Amino acid sequence: MAEKTNNNKKRKILVVDDDFSLRELIEMMLDDYEVIKAKNVIEARMILRNPVDLIILDVMMPGIDGYDFCREIKSSIATKHIPVLILTAKHQIPDMQPAIDAGADEYLTKPFDGEYLLKRIKILIDKSPEEIPEQGKLLRFGGGFHYIRKK
Repeated sequence: MAEKTNNNKKRKILVVDDDFSLRELIEMMLDDYEVIKAKNVIEARMILRNPVDLIILDVMMPGIDGYDFCREIKSSIATKHIPVLILTAKHQIPDMQPAIDAGADEYLTKPFDGEYLLKRIKILIDKSPEEIPEQGKLLRFGGGFHYIRKK
C-alpha cells in the first residue's frame, strides 16, 4: 500500500547522497513513495523549492557536508518541519553528536537493514504534523511565508 498524503499523492522523500548506487538502491526500496534524488546540497536546495515529506541525508559529501545542510534545513522557517534522517558510514558514538546538534530527527549507519530503514521512514513521516498547530499552518504564497490559523 502506497504512502499517500491527504490528496492521494505519494509522499515525497528527498535522498541526498553523492553515491549514485546508494541513491538508486534507496529509490528501489521506497517504491511506495515518490523519491527525488540529489547528488549534493546544491541540487537538494533547488529541489526543496517544492515541498517534501522527508529528507534522507548523507554526511560526507563534497562541498557542504550533511551536518551543515541539516542545520540549514532546521533553521529555515520554510523547511524546519521536514524530518531529516541522517544515513551515514560514520558509526562512532562521537559522530552522532554533530547530527544531534544540527537537529537531525534520526541517525542510521551504513550498511543498513532495509526493513529497519523502511520502518524508521514510516515513523518519521507519520510523525509529521497533519493538523494545524497552535501557531497556525505555515504556507508559502505571495513571495513569503504565512501562518494560517483555524477559527
